[in-house]
Amino acid sequence: MQLSPVVAPGMPQRLIGWVARTDQLLNVAITRARAALHIVGDLAAARNAGGHLAELAIHVTEIQPDEYKSETEEERQIGIMLADVGLHHQPQVRIGGYCIDFEVISPFGTRWAVEVEGSHHLGKDSADRDTSRDTFLTDAGYHVLRIV
Repeated sequence: MQLSPVVAPGMPQRLIGWVARTDQLLNVAITRARAALHIVGDLAAARNAGGHLAELAIHVTEIQPDEYKSETEEERQIGIMLADVGLHHQPQVRIGGYCIDFEVISPFGTRWAVEVEGSHHLGKDSADRDTSRDTFLTDAGYHVLRIV
């Protein structure tokens, strides 16, 4: 889902104030977005608008990818590549009873469970666990990608 708060320099203050202080606008956008919400607009104007819009602008600009959650150097490198191509991702996400290396949500809302395979995935027991995990994740609406 895409949202433009349509706040920009030169707008009448009463319109900026309405957008900035109306919590229903952001509430509807956030609760209706099925997988991802993309907010497009003038970041500086949103920060200067005050109210809920400024709080949101400040919050999203302070979010930093947490590279330190990566368990291996390979995972850290995949995280950097995902960030470089602009894909929303979160490392080490718990889904059900499983922890996946990365949850990736495409711009179209497709959810991916990305697993970076290491030597610990070579045994038969690991293969059986991977099959069980893949089935669970697929049933939960994820596409599963294993990087070897």
